Amino acid sequence: MASKRVANERLPVIAHFDVRRRNYLASDGSIARPLPVFAADAKLLVGLYRAMVLLRLFDRKAVALQRTGRLGTYAVSLGQEAVSVGIASAMREEDVLLPSYRDNGALIWRGVKLEEILLFWGGDERGNRFSGSVHDFPFCVPVGSQAPHAAGVAYAFKLRREPRVAVCMFGDGATSKGDVYEAMNFAGVHKLPVVFVATNNHHSHRHR
Repeated sequence: MASKRVANERLPVIAHFDVRRRNYLASDGSIARPLPVFAADAKLLVGLYRAMVLLRLFDRKAVALQRTGRLGTYAVSLGQEAVSVGIASAMREEDVLLPSYRDNGALIWRGVKLEEILLFWGGDERGNRFSGSVHDFPFCVPVGSQAPHAAGVAYAFKLRREPRVAVCMFGDGATSKGDVYEAMNFAGVHKLPVVFVATNNHHSHRHR
């Protein structure tokens, strides 16, 4: 055992990374550190806040419809409004969004109508013919399967030499799927213009 421990200690470090937490606001709402540049734009902040409030109200209504049998399966996005809205607001129009089934906020920010989302979750596929970007992908219900799609979209961008980015969003539960890591590995090897966003929404833990 001792010799094995010594051998392990001599192994070279191949890679090292840190996951840094950056808080701009303290728990009491006070400013904890200098705010980013975009925070100086009051009009933008109001728009972002309005979008998050709209998403939460829409979420409540959709859940009420689902529980009374007037809507099919519906995945709530409660608590991750800032992620969906924030990511979408940072995207350019020509970029491509590949959302999970909880990313209503991102789609709404990019032009999808509330009634179109209700159509989809009500079982009407015409809801996928939404008013948002024609290049954005519809909701992805199979967990994590949008990640390979994102890698493929980004690969097309690279082949065409287009200055565009694919943005793939999923919850922490998707990180247990091979699809996600295969897509990340493919993207890393080929140096693709793709951003993978994993939201730790704890939904996978609630079902364990």
